[in-house]
This record gives sequence, structure tokens and C-alpha cells, in this order.
Amino acid sequence: MLSALAPIFQKSSMNETVLSAETDEILDSTSFSLVALIGFLLSLVGIFSLQYIQVLPFAILGGALGALSLLIAKRHRFGFVSKMFGFLAVVIGATTASTGYFGRLLEDKYDLNQSQKICDLYLDSLSKGDMDRVLFLAGIDPIRDTQSEVTAAREAVSRIRTDAIHLAIKNRKTPAKWKFLGPVGDFASAGSHNYKLSYQDLALPNPPTYILTTRKTSSKRDRKATSINWYVESLIIADAP
Repeated sequence: MLSALAPIFQKSSMNETVLSAETDEILDSTSFSLVALIGFLLSLVGIFSLQYIQVLPFAILGGALGALSLLIAKRHRFGFVSKMFGFLAVVIGATTASTGYFGRLLEDKYDLNQSQKICDLYLDSLSKGDMDRVLFLAGIDPIRDTQSEVTAAREAVSRIRTDAIHLAIKNRKTPAKWKFLGPVGDFASAGSHNYKLSYQDLALPNPPTYILTTRKTSSKRDRKATSINWYVESLIIADAP
């Protein structure tokens, strides 16, 4: 009878051994990943890159640490919570970084298009001799500011009406053929942002390069501005002595 029960005890012993091994494996797999947690926290900070480009590296680093934790999860027997932190870090970090980066590319392209539009209007109006429209595009009211008691306002009107470059373009006999060469640069100023664009008049035999500076009446990344205006601030020749 004992011999008949031997296989049962042996089988039971084997089951206990397998169960013990599985239990040990489960216990061993509950190690926690600090890398995954740090990656998750950094990816959360990176969400602010949708508003502030300066924190975009946090989203990238958070996603990278999350991916690293997933790669080494099996080797170091990370638990479910660690794997979840790593997964969320990758998803949040990658989504935030890509959205923030490409969103800013679209914003920059939009600003460049707006800047180019006002420059095109400015040069076209100047070529046609429509000085009142030129002044309006420069943010100057030709009637009000001419009669203004403010010296700076009158000087702004006079500066454009008597500027040698403006007069040369206005009095040109052949129609201008303006070609946009591209952006030169941009910079922040008090409560606004400026863009520099370059043009050439292909109707001239040896066309100089003209630089127009436009002003956007808000900061570069201001999403709260309810009203934004664009003006042309200056027109110069790039290679003038």
C-alpha cells in the first residue's frame, strides 16, 4: 500500500517544489525600478513644454529613461508597477516632445508667413507710390500723426516720406519684381517680437538685398494674446556702406 501511495507523495512533492519555485519567481519579480519612476516624473514635467519650450528636454529624457527601464525590466525582474511607470514615461514623453516640437515649427511657420505677407504689401504699396498705405503698414496714421503735437509721431511720418531708400523705390520707373529670399533672423523686444526678412528687386540689373524688419505686438510664444498686430519697422539695404 505504501508503494502504491509513493507516486502520489512523489507527485505532491514535485508540485510543492514547482509551486515554491513559482512563488520565489513571483517574489523576485517585485523589485522596483527607480529609473522608471524618475522617467515618469520627468515626462510629467515635460508636459509643460507645450507652453514653455525650455522644458522640452525633460520630456525627451523622461521618455528615454522609461524606454531604458522597459529594456532592462526582464533582466532585473521589475514588477508591474515599475513596468507601468516605464510605459507611461515613454508614452507621455514621446507624445509631449513630438507635440511640443512640431507645434512650435507650425507656430514659427505661421509667424514667418504673416511677416512675409505684411512685407509683400509694404513693398508693393511703396512701388506703387501709395505712401498713405505704407505709413499705415508701418503703424503710423498719415493724417493724425502728421498733425500730432507729439514730436516723435511727426518725425516717424517724415522719416519714411524722406528716406532715400523709400524714395528710390517709390520713384523707380520700371515696375518692381520683388523676390523673397528668406528670413534673416528674429529677436525679442519690449512686449513684442521682431523678424528680419530679405528681398531683392529682380527688375534691377544688379539688385541689392533689402532687409525689412517687422514687429509682432506680442511675445513669440504668447498664446494668451487676444489681439495681435503686425507692422513694418524699417527698410534698409543690407550691403549699404
